[in-house]
Amino acid sequence: MRLAIVTASVGQGHNSVALALQEAFQLEDPNIKIKIFDVLDDSRVYQFFTNVYLQVITKNPSIYSKIFYWSQQHQQASSIISYLNFVCFKTLKKMKQSFQPDAFIFTHPIPTNSYNATIKIPAWTIITDYSYHPIWYNSDITGYFVANDHLQNQLLKNKYPIESIFNTGLPIKQSFTTGKKVYKPLIQYPDTHPLILIMGGGLGIGALNSIVEKLETIDFPFQGLIVTGKNERLYWEMKKLENRDSKKWEIISFTNEIPSLMKKASLLITKAGAITLTEAQACELPTIIYNPIPGHEEENAHCVCQQGWATWAKTPEELIHMTTDLLVSSNRLKSMRECTMKFARPSAASDITKIISSHLSVPFRGTI
Repeated sequence: MRLAIVTASVGQGHNSVALALQEAFQLEDPNIKIKIFDVLDDSRVYQFFTNVYLQVITKNPSIYSKIFYWSQQHQQASSIISYLNFVCFKTLKKMKQSFQPDAFIFTHPIPTNSYNATIKIPAWTIITDYSYHPIWYNSDITGYFVANDHLQNQLLKNKYPIESIFNTGLPIKQSFTTGKKVYKPLIQYPDTHPLILIMGGGLGIGALNSIVEKLETIDFPFQGLIVTGKNERLYWEMKKLENRDSKKWEIISFTNEIPSLMKKASLLITKAGAITLTEAQACELPTIIYNPIPGHEEENAHCVCQQGWATWAKTPEELIHMTTDLLVSSNRLKSMRECTMKFARPSAASDITKIISSHLSVPFRGTI
């Protein structure tokens, strides 16, 4: 069997899902030929996301929010989306010709939207958010994998067949769901000092500077570890924190050690990328959401806060209050950790591989 997973390296979430599925398929059958493709390898698509999308969400998030909520109600494709679909459809045809996959698996809405049945191989989509947006919908898609009942119901409203919707949860790598790898910090602190992990996503966006300034005012011993992702400028800017007299801060850039960091941490402060939240949930890590991207991340925040293992600080004052409250209240942290266990779906990646394999009539070990 040959599988083409098509992602887009906008942030890290879509890529993380692609890598989790690649890992799960290869664990089930090492003979599977599987390759990850990135639609941003096309310079035209790359220019759109770097010059338009990322600029808007970082510099004008309120504009992005208006576009997001307007487009939820107005489903006709814009000229920009139509152009991206045209370019990406040609890219999919080239992938099919060069790699000759038996199926496509999409982890981003652009390849999902650009696919059509004339390609003549099945295509599956993992919706990598907790909330629905019409840009994910394409009636030609063979099957959808979703994180919750809300997404399933939204697809049903579009008259998508229920037998092709699979409420599996979001797939994450096995390192988040097994083992107890322990991160060894650069600065050794007493075990009584809780570790606060602060993340801004794979691109290192978010109000990291603001978060640090607020947390510096907390009169409670803790260790702070900041992950700046692939944002090199932000990394060197934040690196100066390690020289402060407080000696509370350690700064690291993009890393593959997020599973061990999450398992070591007592508390996570992050924006609201669905994959980061799913990973935190699997690691039983209580979470404070701060400064999520307006639109899809705000919808993600509403979802996990309702589950009880995350809380949303909407102002700097709330961030200080919530962080202090959780640092001094072991019972509250314990209660939030218990909530993560109620909603975690650790077998999502394995379940997805078995469903797709069954559809393609390839024998796999075990059953759902």
